Amino acid sequence: LAVAAACAGVLCAYRRWRRADPGPLRLAETGAGLMLSAFLVSRPSYDHYLLVALPLLLAGLPYAGSAARGAWFWIALVPQVPGLTWPWLEGERRRAFRDAFTLCVLAVTVARQSWAGPAAVGGRVSPGRVPEPERAPAAPF
Repeated sequence: LAVAAACAGVLCAYRRWRRADPGPLRLAETGAGLMLSAFLVSRPSYDHYLLVALPLLLAGLPYAGSAARGAWFWIALVPQVPGLTWPWLEGERRRAFRDAFTLCVLAVTVARQSWAGPAAVGGRVSPGRVPEPERAPAAPF
């Protein structure tokens, strides 16, 4: 199941790269998608592996249509809030369930953005339309 999810994540990252939107979101979201796919399969052994993918996604906040502007991005981070208790999941050995929830929701959020485009996560772009970059006015001669 994890390998199938990782393959789907790689496919979504490939699709995100091929969409070729202007701006830095293309590289950041493709990289984050690949990292999240790898995390779903490899189960990294250190505690703070989310700090590898989150800065890439958070860097997209200033840009319309980024995955970090969607509600599901922030919902995925709720289990990581200190002091939030989940019944029967408070032991140190049970932290993996909280991390798995966060990883899965982040991976689905990035995958959804890669398939649906900027409008899927709150961008002001109509579906199926890529925003045009601003151009300088043409010279009069």
